[in-house]
Order: sequence, then structure tokens, then C-alpha cells
Amino acid sequence: SIHVFDILREHSTSAGSKAWEACGADGTRVTIWSGDASSSVTNIHPLIPSPLGNGTMDDEPIWVELRPGKLLLAEVVDKANRLDRLQWAAQVCDAVAALHAIGRVHGSINAHAVVIDDSGTPFLIGHGNIDGSKQDDLDALHRLAKQISPDIELHDDRSSAAALSAR
Repeated sequence: SIHVFDILREHSTSAGSKAWEACGADGTRVTIWSGDASSSVTNIHPLIPSPLGNGTMDDEPIWVELRPGKLLLAEVVDKANRLDRLQWAAQVCDAVAALHAIGRVHGSINAHAVVIDDSGTPFLIGHGNIDGSKQDDLDALHRLAKQISPDIELHDDRSSAAALSAR
């Protein structure tokens, strides 16, 4: 079946490709990623949206992912209070731990890969969109956690995303 989305804004990805924030006729917000769907695995973690499907746009492959939030973490992190920042850091680390537990990686963890919904819940979007390793994810998580909450005590423990979440 054909689904039509209104493009709300375009984003450049860290891989140099494009992604589009869009809205369906029923009001559902999605992210449209260029390329083939990275994963058909669903229900990985409550804070990792599942792919909705794939298709083409301008004769190029795309995949569509639910986008539960309107705001990027990068847009709100400087305005957030300390408690929200700490909770976001822990929640994102927990979501990545779930990916790693099933042998997957995110590949592009940063403040532009986290959307915040109206209730303040963070969602990690675009998992598997870029090749990477578990260690790449852990290094990126460490940087993101320090960006989200500069006063957090992380030391140099990068043994697992679960360990970072617990800290």
C-alpha cells in the first residue's frame, strides 16, 4: 500500500545522507531514512522505535521509523534541569544496552539521534543506520552522557551500556 507523508524538515545524518521528519495523514510522526531498513527487529526496548516499513522516494530506497517526539535532544538539552538530564542519560544508556544484548549496535549515537516526546521521554532513533561496533557505541554514549549532564561522574568505565546507565 502507498503511504503519503508531509515532510516537515530535512536533517543531515552523521553518515552524510539525509533523513526527513514527516507526518502522515493521521498525524503520526515518522523519520524517513535514506537507504535500506537496518533492522526488522521490533520491540527491542520501549525507548527504541520500531521500523514501520520501507519503500522508495525519488526511486531511492528509504525506510520509515516511528518518531514519538517532536524535539531533538540537541534542541532542548541546554534548557533542561539536572534531574531530567540525568534521567535522559540513564534511559538512553539503557536503550543501547538492550540493543547490545541482542547483538546489535546503534552506530550513530548523539544528541540528534534522540527525540523527546511531550512528556519528556527520550527515544533513540535510527539504530543500525550506520555501521559501527559496540565499542563505538560505548564511546559515543560516554560523550553524549557528558554532554547531557556535564557534572555526572562516569570515570572511564566503558565496559557496557548497562554499566553507564547504572552510573
